[in-house]
Amino acid sequence: MRSKNSMTRRLPAILALAALCTSAAVSAAEPAGPLDVTCGDMIETLRDVDPGKNPSSERRKRAIEAQDDVAIGLYWIHGYLVGTKGAAAPALTLEWMSSEVVRLVELCKTHSPDGTMTLVQVMQK
Repeated sequence: MRSKNSMTRRLPAILALAALCTSAAVSAAEPAGPLDVTCGDMIETLRDVDPGKNPSSERRKRAIEAQDDVAIGLYWIHGYLVGTKGAAAPALTLEWMSSEVVRLVELCKTHSPDGTMTLVQVMQK
């Protein structure tokens, strides 16, 4: 079992993925909708989640934005599951969020190693 401290350190990475489901990569000209987010967008956002040690204010801001993006995306996914599965939907917990991020990364590695498929496309495989 992971320690609470270990899970707390992983939270930013977990949250970064969620946001990808609802927004485009930071470098995109226009925000994408949930259906437009690619595996590449997700991986790029996950890279920005951890600001590192002693980050600049700009780097810290970028990390917070990525964390927000992941959180929003995970909430969107969870809302979809609640809407489609009702009481059978998983509980919205840190453990679920962590496992969902890992699941999406694995799906992308398997079905879209070049990062061009959308998350919706890889989830339908």
